[in-house]
Amino acid sequence: MLKANRLIHEKSPYLLQHAHNPVDWYPWGEEAFARARDEQKPIFLSVGYATCHWCHVMERESFEDDDIAAFMNRYFVNIKVDREEHPDVDQIYMNAVQRMAGQGGWPMSVWLTPDLKPFHAGTYFPPEDRWGRPGFFSVLKQMAALWERRRDDVLKQGEAVVQALGYRPDAEPATVLNVDPIHHAVLQLERGYDATWAGFGEAPKFPRSTTLMLILRDRLLRDDKNDRRLGMVDRTLEMMWRGGLFDHLAGGFARYSTDDMWLVPHFEKMLYDNALLPLAYLEGWQATGKERWRQVGTETLDWALDEMRDRAGGFHSALDADSEGEEGRFYVWDRDEVREVLEPWEFSFASRLFGLDGPPNFEGKWVLHLAIPLEDLAKELDWSEEKLASSLRGVRAKLLARRAERERPATDDKVLTSWNGLMIAAMARCGAAWEMKRFVAAAREAAEFVLGTLRDAQGGLLRRYRDGDARYAGTLEDYAFFTWGLLELLEATGEARWLEWAVELTEKAIALFGDADEGGFFFTAADAPHIVQRMKDPYDGATPSGESVMAMNLIRLSSLVDRPEFRELAEKTLVAHGGELNRFPMAYPMLLMALDRHLAAPEEIVVAVPDALDDPGGVSARALLRAARSALRPHATILPLISTERSRLETLIPWVEGKEPVEGRATAWVCRDGACRMPVHDPESLDLA
Repeated sequence: MLKANRLIHEKSPYLLQHAHNPVDWYPWGEEAFARARDEQKPIFLSVGYATCHWCHVMERESFEDDDIAAFMNRYFVNIKVDREEHPDVDQIYMNAVQRMAGQGGWPMSVWLTPDLKPFHAGTYFPPEDRWGRPGFFSVLKQMAALWERRRDDVLKQGEAVVQALGYRPDAEPATVLNVDPIHHAVLQLERGYDATWAGFGEAPKFPRSTTLMLILRDRLLRDDKNDRRLGMVDRTLEMMWRGGLFDHLAGGFARYSTDDMWLVPHFEKMLYDNALLPLAYLEGWQATGKERWRQVGTETLDWALDEMRDRAGGFHSALDADSEGEEGRFYVWDRDEVREVLEPWEFSFASRLFGLDGPPNFEGKWVLHLAIPLEDLAKELDWSEEKLASSLRGVRAKLLARRAERERPATDDKVLTSWNGLMIAAMARCGAAWEMKRFVAAAREAAEFVLGTLRDAQGGLLRRYRDGDARYAGTLEDYAFFTWGLLELLEATGEARWLEWAVELTEKAIALFGDADEGGFFFTAADAPHIVQRMKDPYDGATPSGESVMAMNLIRLSSLVDRPEFRELAEKTLVAHGGELNRFPMAYPMLLMALDRHLAAPEEIVVAVPDALDDPGGVSARALLRAARSALRPHATILPLISTERSRLETLIPWVEGKEPVEGRATAWVCRDGACRMPVHDPESLDLA
């Protein structure tokens, strides 16, 4: 049995994966920093996450090698960081990697001075020189020699990099806020649109949910009669779903496609993708009326309920790409195994549908994908829609049962406040629009878990929960994403408590992260320890930026609770990032969505309910809400006003006062820019144009 290092005492699944390495790892913290200062040793910082395939590879090749580990232990203080526990650390040093190495990624490998300033950086290194890359052992020897012989130069390099991290060349304030950056972003996206396979750019292709949502808003702004923009969104939704990116047996999306066709994924499943993508499919459904997009969104959220819920109430972070030491092993199929599981007619059907009648597409095996549109297959087989759907359900059930016998990929069972905020938002909004109580109930339960477990003694949010342990101060994205979830819960349920919490946490976020001088929000609090540079970054990567979501929250809250200062802070954020929005707007879809809502006239749709939505008398109220939620209304607050919550909401939201059920019946009001139309009782009379 290998001797354990300090990481054995940590909760992070990623750190625990490295707990028996011969490397003398430290977690991020003062113990490691003090040793580096006392012994005047450089720090080797390795950052990754539990489901990262190349992190596993570098561990096997280098961190489990006794000779490499002995050299690391002699010449460096070695620190291992889970990027999902410490996104603040990851953000700072990933920026340094991108500046020094030209590109970033994980595993991230950074060499620091004892005062935490980076002087050399990269990502994955092979153990020895190969593929045109320097070997990890070679780099370690170079860095050790550099520290011994040219320490003054190294210290100057570290200082210069830290100074560069604080420089934003595009940080020019906007002189005027208008819709131009939104239009320009979509024009940029149109130029990069893949007319053959859909999506934007070349492989690897990531499922950019907020990009699709932005295009739909631009379409509304332009009143796009020829539906070119809608076609780009609809086709991208279709190809992502048809490809191997989507798990056609259990539901849920993988992190990205390795090819242009959305066929072969990088197999890890992340909670954030499977929260954001249902929101994109919801808006696709609202824009097109296609029932299939409701089905895809529903299957994705049901996958999260089935496979990602923590017993305590929150949602886990990710499923690994690897099992039994191989990437994708859990998900790919051998043709003979499929034949063994299915009846002959089912095998013939599945082969045509899933592409098994074509050549293998992944290392001699098959990633299941919809090789032919379902409608075309129904015509080819002369089957009804009902027969096709029934046959598909039967085949999926049999294959899923066989797959369940395999060794499952590991689950990263951390509960992160920020990612749970995204899933709460998705469950609440989709559950309300699609009238699926299980999703709204799960959103409620997760929000109650965060509020009950992931807060410190002062009421601030904590970052991570696992195995009974909650710790690490929340970052901007924790406050912003979780508040987003609370606002969606308010609109789904009409319960005042979610708005009360949203206001309280937003006020805390302003105090902790706000830049009162230049506008916008820092990712870390002013008193965050061991941070060499506070940073602001509106760029939307795999998740939206905390700053962009914060701006959107402020705009929504300002309209809800009549707090003009919230709108002013949002506007200052938009103005502060005017340079970025004007130079390369397609990189900031969430911030542009906030700009779109800021420029639009506020709209409120209030449905006053005599009793509760679930009571028999709530039938007409549900019909009114169904009409309001079935179309894309990105500028609207849609609020059920139930009797038990009325008094609390009237103290919070000035414009709900007086909006009561007329003649004891469910009643809807539609108000725009402060002017309300006559109240109505039935969906047919609801003027939403």
